[in-house]
Formats: sequence, C-alpha cells, structure tokens
Amino acid sequence: MYTQLASRLAVTTSGGAEFSQAVSLDNANAAKVEITIYNLAAGATSVTLDVEGSNDMQNWSQVVQYTGIGIGYSAQANATAIAYQFVRLKYLSVGAGGTAIIGAGVNLAKL
Repeated sequence: MYTQLASRLAVTTSGGAEFSQAVSLDNANAAKVEITIYNLAAGATSVTLDVEGSNDMQNWSQVVQYTGIGIGYSAQANATAIAYQFVRLKYLSVGAGGTAIIGAGVNLAKL
C-alpha cells in the first residue's frame, strides 16, 4: 500500500526536523521509502530521512536512517522486520542555513 507523506514540503536547516503523519502498518512489516529532493537552496547540502516506528503514536524510535540524499528521485532500501504498529518519516535538511524542498512517500508490504 502506497501513501504519499510529503508534497513540495519546505524543510529548513534552522527549523529542526519535520515529521510526516503516522501511517498504520496493518499487517505489513516492511517499508520502502521514496523521496524526491526538488531543490537545495541557500546552504542546504542534503537531506537526512529517518523511518520511525511507534506502538502508541507518542513514543517514536528510529527504525532506519538514510543520509546524504541529494537532488533528484531516490528509492531507499527496504526497512524490514518492523515490529511497530505505526511508522512516520522524519526529514532533516543538512547544511548551513538552507532549505530543502521535498516530496516523499512510503510503500508498505508484508514480507
């Protein structure tokens, strides 16, 4: 099941991390993240993306982290054996005082 989580979202290096909505895993235990970096401006050099998991939507733990994502489309490696009820994405723009414009989604599957 595919869910779009960000569309032309501005993430600034000075504003801290941005988070997507939570997505229920239902019976899935794997996630494949896709991200498109449309623009890196005014000092932003890349984007770091975390897949986080939670059972109560209050306490979140990092499942996997992808770093150094640059401009263009990128389909990240599968995150498998996810033992949580919900996942969300955490986006962080890396660099000195810049902004990244991103789009992102996640495909969930039972593997």
